[in-house]
Amino acid sequence: MKIEYLKDGSPDCPILRLFEFNNDEVARLKEGLEKLRDGKTRRFEFHRESYVAPVNNCQLTFEIGDLNKGVYQAEDSKFVCGLKRSGYAAILGFLEPFCVKPAAKDVYQWLDETGEIALLLSRKGNW
Repeated sequence: MKIEYLKDGSPDCPILRLFEFNNDEVARLKEGLEKLRDGKTRRFEFHRESYVAPVNNCQLTFEIGDLNKGVYQAEDSKFVCGLKRSGYAAILGFLEPFCVKPAAKDVYQWLDETGEIALLLSRKGNW
């Protein structure tokens, strides 16, 4: 699974997109986010997972917060998704169809649009 920040190039930008993945990789992302939702951890450093291939050293950390801040840029190539548990519960619902086989090859889903940067999941990278 690749992760890339797109600052401009579309009216939907800025976007942090997760793309070129298989169902198993989405299932692993889902497992990490379930730990946040369930209170088993407060941070999930997604970019450190073995199945993640950051583009241009793009880094994303999911965190539990008191507010649904969404995705924001912490530093140059470092991004944070700060949501309450209910926010992660919503994302988990969006991920479910991507874990089921067979799945369409050209589908995408906006995972979160509450922050300054939208979070996109797209098999081919398009939307």
